[in-house]
Amino acid sequence: MGLLFTPHLLQPDLLKVLNRSENGIETHLRAVENIRAAGFERFNIDLMYGFAGQTIESWRATLAHAIALGPEYITLYRMRYKLTRISHQAPSVTLDLVRPLAKLAKQMLSDAGYAANPGKTTYSRLPGDPGTSAYLTRRVVEGMPYLGYGLGAQSFSHTTISYNDGAAGKNLMPYHRSLAAQRLPLQDLYDLPLRQMMGKMCAVSFYFGEIDRAAFRAKFGVGLEDAFSEEITFLLERGLMEWTDTKLRLTPLGAESVNGVIALFFAPSLQAYLLERDPDRAEDMQRSRTQALRVAGM
Repeated sequence: MGLLFTPHLLQPDLLKVLNRSENGIETHLRAVENIRAAGFERFNIDLMYGFAGQTIESWRATLAHAIALGPEYITLYRMRYKLTRISHQAPSVTLDLVRPLAKLAKQMLSDAGYAANPGKTTYSRLPGDPGTSAYLTRRVVEGMPYLGYGLGAQSFSHTTISYNDGAAGKNLMPYHRSLAAQRLPLQDLYDLPLRQMMGKMCAVSFYFGEIDRAAFRAKFGVGLEDAFSEEITFLLERGLMEWTDTKLRLTPLGAESVNGVIALFFAPSLQAYLLERDPDRAEDMQRSRTQALRVAGM
């Protein structure tokens, strides 16, 4: 079971902008009461942060409120602005504003008995329980294939990755057209080489802040340390990751630059694309948006 909270619980204007006018404190209290009354022993609360104008004080109040509700798990999500109605606010939300929010969340959750590996966004107060379903845990740890249903859903096999119609523009029209024509609602389908598949598994593994050595070998038939020898040496020497008995795990320092760490495991072709692309150039941003909308049929 899960609940989704937006920040600024005491600021109705922002909740209205986010189409969450009814997502107030009384709603949360009733939801938790109903969850427990129905017999559920565990539930999760999703907390979003990184909104324009968000303050440490409002985020602190949101965290305190969520903790007081007593969920077994709390998952943090940084706001993603792409193709949203408030995407124009993204330039004002810098890392200097976001990082203190993430740091405060980790501190308050830890003080309240919630634990998570560095880089992991789901915090659990149950020892040994990662806070995710067995299905999702296998997806993250083992790179288990899965089939996605619905708008923009992702599917993953041992050699391919695909996205359903609507993934780019979050628009149901292309998805409905495909279903009406009795064809698979696929927007994109990629047959990926081994190196790209390795990078994909590693990137997903960082959801837990670590890569399982045995799972990697079982999937690809090669050791993680052999496939990424130079990258791992770089990370170890700089204290960004560390070996445990069975995993390569982010350190607290590495978690602060997790996106850069993940990129080291990308395929060389993708790394080259990221290095050549300038996200600060307005024409590059507009070109990416135009391409996404065209694919979405908007």
